[in-house]
Amino acid sequence: MCGIFGIVTNGAAVNPLLVSQLTNILKHRGPDDEGYLALNSKTGTVYDLIGDDSVIEGRHISSFNEPVNMFLGHRRLAILDLSPAAHQPMSYLNRYLIYNGEIYNYIELRNDLLAAGYEFTSNSDSEVILASYDRWKDHCIDKFNGMWAFAIYDRTANRLFCSRDRFGVKPFYYATGKFGFAFASEIKALLAHPDINRTVNEAAVYDYLATGNEGQFLTEIEELPPAHSLTIDLQSGLKLKLRKYYTLSVNPALNASEGVTADSAALKVRELILNSVALRLRSDVTVGTCLSGGIDSTSIVCAIDSFIKKENMLQVGIRQKTFTASYKDAAIDESRWAKIVTSQTNTQWHQTYPSADELLGDLDNLIYTQDIPFRSTSIYAQYRVMKLAHEHGVKVLLDGQGADELFAGYPMFYGAFFSNMLNEGNLRRFAAELAHMGNAPLSAASVLMYMLKSSLMKSIPNSLKNIFTGGLNNLLSEKFKNAHKGRLSALLNGKYSGNLNTMLMQYMLKENLQCLLKYEDRNSMRFSIESRVPFADDTPLIEYVFSLPGAFKIHNGWSKYVFRRAVSGLVPEAIQWRKDKVAFNTPEKLWIKEIYRYMRQSIEHETAGYFKPAVFGELMNSGGAWRAINLSMWLSALKKPSAIR
Repeated sequence: MCGIFGIVTNGAAVNPLLVSQLTNILKHRGPDDEGYLALNSKTGTVYDLIGDDSVIEGRHISSFNEPVNMFLGHRRLAILDLSPAAHQPMSYLNRYLIYNGEIYNYIELRNDLLAAGYEFTSNSDSEVILASYDRWKDHCIDKFNGMWAFAIYDRTANRLFCSRDRFGVKPFYYATGKFGFAFASEIKALLAHPDINRTVNEAAVYDYLATGNEGQFLTEIEELPPAHSLTIDLQSGLKLKLRKYYTLSVNPALNASEGVTADSAALKVRELILNSVALRLRSDVTVGTCLSGGIDSTSIVCAIDSFIKKENMLQVGIRQKTFTASYKDAAIDESRWAKIVTSQTNTQWHQTYPSADELLGDLDNLIYTQDIPFRSTSIYAQYRVMKLAHEHGVKVLLDGQGADELFAGYPMFYGAFFSNMLNEGNLRRFAAELAHMGNAPLSAASVLMYMLKSSLMKSIPNSLKNIFTGGLNNLLSEKFKNAHKGRLSALLNGKYSGNLNTMLMQYMLKENLQCLLKYEDRNSMRFSIESRVPFADDTPLIEYVFSLPGAFKIHNGWSKYVFRRAVSGLVPEAIQWRKDKVAFNTPEKLWIKEIYRYMRQSIEHETAGYFKPAVFGELMNSGGAWRAINLSMWLSALKKPSAIR
């Protein structure tokens, strides 16, 4: 929806031109409007200011020279209520808001607040947040179903209240130092502050190179964790207080005690999915859909198609717009599956065809867009899909991100599932499931390997754990490895579990999905598109699925079993029971070969301290080749005097 930036000091005056500059680094996140709030927290004096792109009139920030110690900056992507009434920073009863995201149940909350006597001057969800804060204070976030990162300055209490959504869909980065406290939607806005250093966190680099894990790459820039709020009492300095406001629980016993069957669970999951998609269609601008050809995105496309047939949906149009990344290599191309879906739903289908030459041309922009190193070139395929949607006038895209983590769609989850049965002594069920592995996307031998990881990872000697990194750890220099002894064991121990629901939660809240959501936010907002993820942030759906036993998620060899059952009759049967779904892949080996040919000297120079001498030929044929390339480009970009473009 938007880009936010804020800064507060202990009393030192903040430079308004610097605030304008840093806020406008986020212009791609919000090209439709611009606004600022300046205030003196000692006196309570507040100033509303505008910028070059503001849709309202007022005092321009370039002419402002009052001594203030706090600024809030906002760049708006107009999605709900396109009028100036939804301009931010927004004020309501002496509270001021800057906000990025969507509260999908804002209509229901607004009606509750109207009944309680609250009044509104806009049709935005932003105003609903402020009214909710007035009524429920910090606990207002318990009422929200959606994605958000926001900051509220409460003038009545002289405090700053910040919050990030439960599942980490929307970003919130911050830094503290002699300059005070600063926060932003993207790292690049903070990096451009002259007093924030670009010191690389070498431990995070090790994690990334050894296993692909992504963490805090810069020592001075932190991330507000999902499901956390942050408050600063401005009357008593700049002490940050973090609070975890939500915990997702795993409780399969709950539904077992209520006699829930696979049939009734499938019906409930279907109801919740349809409701989640319907809520995420609330928009005053054009909505489209990502389509890969797998069951996740297909279910969203088909759900929307079922809605269109029942009612006129102006935001979708007569024909839904869908967007796919396609390739000439049939081994990774999903076009034939996507075509089955588009034929059934009669969508306006748009395709993009990423190539090695185009990746080379876009590489600098992609590195800049993502802010930190990322795992694979599949991120470029997504980048191109977002660009394609932007070219076709779409401002909101629905995507199937999160379904694999929610319903157990990845092969490694089979290891936890089978380990579960062994731990419970359920040998009959174990044998029955093993007999149905023909329905699974992996062999019985692969299942056994994943079982070993799930059951024994913590018991395997550290010296042997390198085999689970694809051998990449052997290519790292001894000095670099020795500096981070013990990290590999801790990283791998955290990835595997002998309990399926526990492992799903790990991948959803701490591992895989958290990275994917960040990639998607940056890629979509780079092209001024709001990405919405019905499987990744709908609290009723997620809580219900995590209350179901693992046997409902993997059954008779089928991954995502309850999900497949839930969309019966909604999606084409060929998609419903697919077992050969390719991940969001690219011809990565071919692309890496081309990139390395053009950039060999730079890659080897930037990463020399991390790898053993003369291993780059071997490295480029390993699973970690892209990580080395990406890291080298990121380190090179980091040395530039300014991140501003």
